[in-house]
Amino acid sequence: MSNHRLTSAGGVFLTGGLDVTELQWMQRYVLPDVCRGWEMRRNGDQSPFSESRIAAFSAAYRPLAFDRAALLDERFLLAHEGRYAVYYAPIDVWPRETARIIFVGLTPGFSQMKLAAKLFAEQSPADRDDRDAYGDALKERVAFAGRMRANVCEMLDEVGLPDALHVPSTAALFSVESNTVATTSALVFPTFANGTNLSGIREAKLPRMFSDMLESLLLPRLCCAPNALIVPLGKSVEHCLDVLAENHASITTLGGRPRILKGVPHPSPANGHRAAQFRQNRAKLEEQIRSFFEISKAT
Repeated sequence: MSNHRLTSAGGVFLTGGLDVTELQWMQRYVLPDVCRGWEMRRNGDQSPFSESRIAAFSAAYRPLAFDRAALLDERFLLAHEGRYAVYYAPIDVWPRETARIIFVGLTPGFSQMKLAAKLFAEQSPADRDDRDAYGDALKERVAFAGRMRANVCEMLDEVGLPDALHVPSTAALFSVESNTVATTSALVFPTFANGTNLSGIREAKLPRMFSDMLESLLLPRLCCAPNALIVPLGKSVEHCLDVLAENHASITTLGGRPRILKGVPHPSPANGHRAAQFRQNRAKLEEQIRSFFEISKAT
């Protein structure tokens, strides 16, 4: 890749070889006033999150280190809109068709980004190309790693998810051997607000870039596992799914049963209201799990 650089008063927006697709991306997200007059040689508008563009970033992904400066290098910048920036990281997991539950976080934070980069560096090219095997490694070692995963597991253990799935605990779902669970994020690739981890979405109307990510990245992943219960972690993720469902209502139900488990508090240790929110929503969560998995109260 050649290293062209575009700058404006707001700073660097794009690096890498510029082709027509990237000019279209800039016209949509980055420099509308500058790009509007540029001649486009193709009709239509292609997402900056297209599979071909993601594949190009993956092929070129070679961070020089695992610190913040290296992983948030402009070479890995996928898109930028206002105060938000999206960076490529080798953290993309595609659910198996057999998955029965999909955990959906908001977006990977820097800690997950770093763990994924280290895992990527350890893997051979053949291992990385094996989508299922690499996805299993990400699920076990990276997805909601640390106290966040422990909090998710504790809450869902209490509302009967292990019994519904016939497993000893929710934590067992994160083992490499388990094909029951899939993990992803509403904003699949790490998204930062003014350079810091994105803790929530305040806007009622999502930024165009977020809507594009939902359509281009999240929706195909949800469709990979059409029979899975979708578990959004926190209100911001629920909001993203509500937006996506406006044009894709099929993701909300399965056989007439609600498919999105609503009411799971954000599991971050920084969420000081988590315990109270969980107590308030516990009965509703139990009922939703029984309904989806068709479990009678007598059992």
